[in-house]
Amino acid sequence: MRLTEQARQTDEQMQAIRKFLGELDDALSEIVDELSEADESNALARCKSVHDKLDGFFQRL
Repeated sequence: MRLTEQARQTDEQMQAIRKFLGELDDALSEIVDELSEADESNALARCKSVHDKLDGFFQRL
């Protein structure tokens, strides 16, 4: 019975890790898109936007 509980916990942990990695991938994709649109005139605004996205992502953790 104990082994079954450990397997269930391991499965839950793996699902949580997959979800986290999926969210991280989405956040990084948004950041890459944001930075690829940057030019000298709006670089500071883009950096602030990237910072805010990262901050929001890590706040959810």
